[in-house]
Amino acid sequence: MNKLSIRKIELFTPRQERAINMPRIYGFDPIIDSCSETVLLGTIPGPQSLSIGEYYADPHNQFWTIIEAVFNVPISGEYMKRRQYLLERNIAIWDVLESAERLGVTDKGITNATINDFHIFFCKYPTIKRVILLGNTAMTYYKKGIKTDKVPGSIPFKQVQS
Repeated sequence: MNKLSIRKIELFTPRQERAINMPRIYGFDPIIDSCSETVLLGTIPGPQSLSIGEYYADPHNQFWTIIEAVFNVPISGEYMKRRQYLLERNIAIWDVLESAERLGVTDKGITNATINDFHIFFCKYPTIKRVILLGNTAMTYYKKGIKTDKVPGSIPFKQVQS
């Protein structure tokens, strides 16, 4: 008697195949000091930022251009000088997400996200009085963090529309 062998073959589109093999990405430490009063929160660094280890490294990202417009002063293209410029104005930078998986380069491709522990952050930096959320995805995860008690609801926050 012959036994028939049946194999299940699964075919994936290129997008599905990439999604299956998505590496986990991790955010950076905050740029902050003991005098910081405002924190600007993005979602999580993009691929270009991750590859060189700098916040807002993608030249298509308008973050540094907006900072220049707000303060009406050109800021050096040198990353360490840009960081220092913000710290001198008591502005910190961080991200809402500690880690995530992301398909593609935009926040729309984010899945399996872990929110940073803002209770620890605000205890460590009690001078923070304002939170500015940079975009819809950052706002969505920040609000989710409040609901899951990863974010204290007592710090005022504003959203910048993206």
